[in-house]
Amino acid sequence: MSRRSEKLADLVQSALAELIQRRLKDPALEGSLVSLTRVEVAPDLATARVHVSVLALGDGFESANDVDARLREEGVLAALGRAESFLHRELAHELHLRRVPRLRFLADHSIGEGSRITELMRNVAHDEGRELGDVPAERTGEAAEGPRDESSTLAEEPPG
Repeated sequence: MSRRSEKLADLVQSALAELIQRRLKDPALEGSLVSLTRVEVAPDLATARVHVSVLALGDGFESANDVDARLREEGVLAALGRAESFLHRELAHELHLRRVPRLRFLADHSIGEGSRITELMRNVAHDEGRELGDVPAERTGEAAEGPRDESSTLAEEPPG
């Protein structure tokens, strides 16, 4: 992606996030946290793929197989699709560009997948009797006796 496309993608993402949060009123968006994870602008600047992650407010992260989460996601994507012309027009006013790309909204499950993997890691750590943030002593370089005293090691070495 060219530097120009990257800059435009960043501009579109930040302006679009603000528009969705402040100006877009649709019942399908209520009770959901809509996060724009990435925007990819085509080389000809005619279209932009907007990757959207949808989470329920107050419920935390749902698993990818949750039927309610899928229905909520489909509803949000449909609402964003219906609002595309409004969002495109508002972006044109906001960004003052000669050509504003048409928007295409796509589901992004990376946040939910990351949460699912973290939960699996947390379960494994719990089964091993430790917390997720704990690092075993052999990984930190410390022996079972405790931390190594560097000063005594230096004193025992002959000058070289």
